[in-house]
Amino acid sequence: MGICVVYDLDATLILQSLSRKLLEEAFNLTISQLKEEGYDVSIQTYSYRNLRCLLAASPKFNRYFRENYRSELEKRKPEIEREGIIAKMIMYEVNRKIANSSNHVQTIVLTANPMAYELIEAMGLKVNGVRIVDGSNDYVGEKAKILKELRSTGEVYYIGDSPEDEKAAELAGAKFINVNDALRKMLDDLFSV
Repeated sequence: MGICVVYDLDATLILQSLSRKLLEEAFNLTISQLKEEGYDVSIQTYSYRNLRCLLAASPKFNRYFRENYRSELEKRKPEIEREGIIAKMIMYEVNRKIANSSNHVQTIVLTANPMAYELIEAMGLKVNGVRIVDGSNDYVGEKAKILKELRSTGEVYYIGDSPEDEKAAELAGAKFINVNDALRKMLDDLFSV
């Protein structure tokens, strides 16, 4: 039995504003492409729920969106790489404080971000796994269910940023560590020098 350290992605390992901007820009570009091709797109305003709906309903939207998201990652490469450095520092410090060298530490990202794999790769993060929840109905319950499943592998720590993340950890019987905006701000300031 080892230790499983589970990280939330948005607002914990990457700034919420940057993550949202990537999703929103790719969404808007995709809507424009579909309209240019003559498709009648009834959902035109970005929201997480609208994005999830279109990804599930339209293979063409899904394909275009993923291509546009990858382009946005490339356009914002310096920002993404900077966020990757900060995330690695957070992960290093948290893992160091939680586990001693005799324990096996498994690192998982748990998120509702549908583009988590691409984002984690662009940030240069090394993790043992990624779990993506739908997040549009029972965000807390979905995360709690996965955290509870992971408890079968050993002790689970959930590293997040919100009351919802804390509630998910509580429901699952996992330990919660809040990586709040103050820590991210301190690290951002360190890198802006």
